[in-house]
Amino acid sequence: MIHYVGTQQYSVTALTDSSGTIKERYAYDAYGGLSIFDGSGAARASTAEDNRYTYTGREYDDGLDLYHYRARMYDAMCGRFLSRDPIGFDGSLWNIYEFLDSTPLSSSDPNGTDRWVINGVTGPQNCMRRNTRRITSTILLL
Repeated sequence: MIHYVGTQQYSVTALTDSSGTIKERYAYDAYGGLSIFDGSGAARASTAEDNRYTYTGREYDDGLDLYHYRARMYDAMCGRFLSRDPIGFDGSLWNIYEFLDSTPLSSSDPNGTDRWVINGVTGPQNCMRRNTRRITSTILLL
């Protein structure tokens, strides 16, 4: 039996067996670029454990080098989604292809539609997003 070890962002960092021995390790850059290592730390080109779930717990397609975020596919090399956000600008006021409002270290997006702030960590984009919505609402009321 394999056990997943992960982060607060739900990214898988290791796979262990029932005794706790590390079978495989995973490391990521800020936008999810994947590096795979065996239990001793030697680099691997692909998973030897047939693990599909890695960055933010999403399914990784190593043939396409893309992550499946339910609503759309994500390219870690580009740091963006490959298709428009199905909820439009409600997912991001700046760019409908943007990944996590460009705050990948403090956010998650389990569905590929809208950013979730992790443990209250936030940044200027979240403040700007809230204030922009208020301003837009005020303008519409006039």
